[in-house]
Amino acid sequence: MMKSTVQHGDKRVTQRFNRDMQELFILKENGDEDQCNSRTEINEVSSSERTVLFTLHISHGFYAGASFKFVLSVPPSFPFTAPSLTTTQIIYHPNISLLTGSVFIPIDWSPVVTLCSVVCALKV
Repeated sequence: MMKSTVQHGDKRVTQRFNRDMQELFILKENGDEDQCNSRTEINEVSSSERTVLFTLHISHGFYAGASFKFVLSVPPSFPFTAPSLTTTQIIYHPNISLLTGSVFIPIDWSPVVTLCSVVCALKV
């Protein structure tokens, strides 16, 4: 299993980021396709910038068979501030900006929401 550690910043933010990343890796290893109608491939974790690059492989619905790449960026004030999610390609969807690639996730953010919840909300 890949491990991610952050070398700088607040210890609590680092611990939370690492815990959320472990949850994502566990979900991936246990077969997240059953829970979220898609498979997640984690391509890269940048510990110093708290950035996760991942690919969603959609298995059901309108986008079945498609693969989309996303970047999840965690701010220094995480978990009190929501992470930002962008796509690296053009996706025609009402919750994705064609100009910036920013993704709107309909989640009321609070410190108890995890990165895994954000990724699963993206898959619905």
